[in-house]
Amino acid sequence: MLKTKQKSEVLFAFGFSFKILLQLVCILLVICILSCISKKAKIFTVASTEKSPNWILNLPHNPDKLYFLGLASHADSLNKGSEIARKDALSQIADYLGVSITSSFSSRTTNSGCSSELNLKSNSSSNIIGAELEDTYYVKKVRQSEVLTIEKFDVYCLFSFSKKRADSEIERKKLEKINKLSLAYSYYKNGEAAKSKSEYNLAVVNFKKVGSLLRNIDAVSTRIGTKNINSTTLKTDARTQVSDVKNILSRVSITAHINGSGKKENAFLSNFISTLNSENFSIGTKKPYYKISANINTVQVGYTLNNYVYKASGKVCVTDCRTGLIVASVTVSNKGFHLNQNQSDLNALEEAGIISAKEIVQRIKNIDPWPLF
Repeated sequence: MLKTKQKSEVLFAFGFSFKILLQLVCILLVICILSCISKKAKIFTVASTEKSPNWILNLPHNPDKLYFLGLASHADSLNKGSEIARKDALSQIADYLGVSITSSFSSRTTNSGCSSELNLKSNSSSNIIGAELEDTYYVKKVRQSEVLTIEKFDVYCLFSFSKKRADSEIERKKLEKINKLSLAYSYYKNGEAAKSKSEYNLAVVNFKKVGSLLRNIDAVSTRIGTKNINSTTLKTDARTQVSDVKNILSRVSITAHINGSGKKENAFLSNFISTLNSENFSIGTKKPYYKISANINTVQVGYTLNNYVYKASGKVCVTDCRTGLIVASVTVSNKGFHLNQNQSDLNALEEAGIISAKEIVQRIKNIDPWPLF
């Protein structure tokens, strides 16, 4: 028995040692192969012209043109590198003109056969036309061995754009921004007027239009009448106005009529108010927008598993303080359970306070202009 065990241990040790030896041999073999490849590999470069053009380091000077250098490094192919370099240059032109472009572009060869005219699809109301490909230059880096050849391309593209056209486009964009700012200011004034008349739905619509118009506009200012209007400030003011309207609509007063002691009324109201507060409603403030009234009765409806069962029934109504009309209501029907009879009564009211408040909040938020927030 002992000999068998010793034999097994010897075989296990031999197998484990052989496995480690095999791994070491594989590692050494890989190192040898890589060493041979490295020794025999040839590394050289091939350029599109014998001498690199001066514009790679110093852009040309021309009073009528603007020049932009696009670059792609370590591209897998010449076509891919050319595409990346062109997009890089075109993006620089778009940034200079202050427009956003898509990733696609179209090109056509000019009569000279050595340049292309490209149209940049922009997010503005017009296309930017006239970017010309003046010249290209590339360097191909090759690493060549007996078993593997790797090629990488550095591609350079020189684009030009008419300075007159650029100035015209920049001026057009500036005028477009100012026109949007002027329109946004008129919406803001309309919102203020509607708010002063308590026409909150119309007020929120106008304040929201300000944000939509100025969403993608950088800071710009203009004088309207005697006021200097700034786009960033106007956007902030519009957001503040929307928040203020929301705060006005969140002001509520609450009254409750519940059969029984004041302790029962407190059980309902404390949970009702707590739930409204969690939804950012202000309770008991001056000038409430809504008046909430609750009429609740409780009655014992059963006794089960040594627990008293009480039911709270009634209705909670929401009245618009401006018109005096009921704009929302919910029916109360909630049960409470407890070993103690009085506590069961209170549990029913606590549950009614939480559930009815959640339902009232949903009803109110379906009333205009709440859906706009």
